[in-house]
Amino acid sequence: MLETKLKRDDGVELILSEEVAADGKVGKGKLRRADNGVGPKASEIWAIQRTLHLAGAIMVVVNEKYSEAGFYSQEEMSRGPEAKPPAATIAAGTPMETHTVKLPPPMTVKPETFTIAEPVRTLSRGSTTDSEDPTAFAPKPDISPMLRELEQIESEARNFAGATDADYQRAQATAAAYLIPLSISPQKAVSAPAWLREKIISQTTLHEAPLLPILDDRSKVVPFGPHGVELIKRSPWKHAETEHFIVHYLGEAEARLTMQYIEGVHTVLTQLMNLDPQRGPAKSHVFVFPENEWQRYLKTQGHSPQLAGFAYKTELLLGAATNRADRTESIKVLCHETTHALVARFYPGCKPPLWMNEGLAEYIALRTMRAKGVFPTAKTREDAQTRLLGKPDPEMDIERLFTRLRYGSETSPDRLAAFYANSQKCVQVLFEKLPVEGFSKFFNTLCAGNQPDVALATAFGKQCDGVAIFKRLVTGS
Repeated sequence: MLETKLKRDDGVELILSEEVAADGKVGKGKLRRADNGVGPKASEIWAIQRTLHLAGAIMVVVNEKYSEAGFYSQEEMSRGPEAKPPAATIAAGTPMETHTVKLPPPMTVKPETFTIAEPVRTLSRGSTTDSEDPTAFAPKPDISPMLRELEQIESEARNFAGATDADYQRAQATAAAYLIPLSISPQKAVSAPAWLREKIISQTTLHEAPLLPILDDRSKVVPFGPHGVELIKRSPWKHAETEHFIVHYLGEAEARLTMQYIEGVHTVLTQLMNLDPQRGPAKSHVFVFPENEWQRYLKTQGHSPQLAGFAYKTELLLGAATNRADRTESIKVLCHETTHALVARFYPGCKPPLWMNEGLAEYIALRTMRAKGVFPTAKTREDAQTRLLGKPDPEMDIERLFTRLRYGSETSPDRLAAFYANSQKCVQVLFEKLPVEGFSKFFNTLCAGNQPDVALATAFGKQCDGVAIFKRLVTGS
């Protein structure tokens, strides 16, 4: 289809559409107004005079008249410029560029296996750099190309509504009203009162599981994951068992320390989040390495020597905690990583946002250490928290924190430490400044893929129905 823009003597713009065959022959043409797409009225006759230059320097003048339907009813052709134009002449314009809108193919989402936790590195506090990798954050979507495409589509349909960025924002707000549910909720049907939860935490975490060796690795009952299958062949592991974990170790000192805290983490997490132990795997495998074996393992796997431990799905791998100068830092790493492994047990296949994943692990580690008496006095608690958890930004950018997707290879240790501290503070506010009963609903709503505004409103109602109010709770302003 060839389309040509024309302008009538009175300034009205017209469009002439002509069918062009594959061999170049021009077929039926139709004339219509550009602004409303209609042809001549019954009392009107539109006429066009076009001058054509043919081979051999022959010039031909074509006069066309168009009826009410828009199709030409009469065509006259004369040779040479001596032909007189009709009474109502419309000067032919230049051909109008036409567009074929290409729609994208249907999007295919490839299945992806998510891991709930990522390695946590021991961060150095002495770096003087203070930079963050901008690619680590989710970018604000650029809708300009979409708006241009929409404008082109609608203009060709002669019904352009003029969509704007404000329309896009309103559409986002409307979409946010639709709640995405979590497929399986791991919570108990009935929620215990907050005072009872705290009492259970205080009484249960003080109990220390004894190191009682067992004869086999229990892999026939609880199968190993991909790391455990390889690790169990590498060393002459000894085995012990608690109510919720199977511990594999080489030295008894590090095994005892591990068993003192992993059950405490289980109690704190399940009580605060009202998790039902029957809705997750009964036990997890924990591998505890002596310091020299841990460094050798990190080297063979290509991991950083600063890596203190990591959780992969429900398996937990830990470096020795007894040989470090700072014992409390070792305990914090142990509790942090145990939290990751437990979240993976109760939320298989779910991937919490990075800030929530790390903030929850930091907060549960701190709560477990408090319950165990690692922070014996209130006087030293603030200093210990700063040393162990870093210092949050005074003017925290909550929106930016929520959009962080990964750590970022160019992020300095200082800014990475601040990210952990900011995340922990946000989770602390959720637990300690808002009803503790609402945290589970907030976590579940967030893990299902809803935006923070939606998750906050769903979990806490008017008490905290969006990020703006939550920011005031976090910053105190």
